[in-house]
Amino acid sequence: MALTDFFRINLPYGIQKNEEGYWSVFNREYKPLGYNESSSLVDFNKLPVHTKYKGLTSLQITKLIKNREHIHLDESGEVWRFFLYEDKTNPQSSPAYWDEYFTKIKSLSKFEVDEISEDRRVIKPVIWNTVHDALPEDSKLLTVLSSKQDGEKQALATYNSFDDGEFKPGFYVINDNREEVLIDFKVYWWAYEDYFPY
Repeated sequence: MALTDFFRINLPYGIQKNEEGYWSVFNREYKPLGYNESSSLVDFNKLPVHTKYKGLTSLQITKLIKNREHIHLDESGEVWRFFLYEDKTNPQSSPAYWDEYFTKIKSLSKFEVDEISEDRRVIKPVIWNTVHDALPEDSKLLTVLSSKQDGEKQALATYNSFDDGEFKPGFYVINDNREEVLIDFKVYWWAYEDYFPY
């Protein structure tokens, strides 16, 4: 589809993530926003158009994008690309679609840039429901551990900080049915990468 107007050239059609976890927004021709030439290939990784956002996890994306056909998963089951509309729901085709489109834009706008170093290895105690500033806010998988008294159970999970009625705040894992489920043991610790408290 040709880049024939302001909407197709400058407004997001979708968002994709590279292998390092950085997101890039693309227009209707899968080019960076503002790119008005559709025939040439563009290497997003060579342009300053990618950013890592705190909290933009697969869980948050699946809550935002209801049509699963608009979500693409990688081999590990993580979202690597998603779309904000399709041709039949293009906001230009009907005024009704503008509200749906900008609701998604509004939801995405609250995710802040993650400026924390990639090589960090952080371990923090979590006092459940009291120390909110100790909870993780980025999209990296975390090792979540229970107490020693609880058998030192552990799981790889992501943290959900938004309560929309369907998902409560807490640590979520993906079960065998590819569903997000809340960890069922009391959390005492979470750790980045392979750092363990004991």
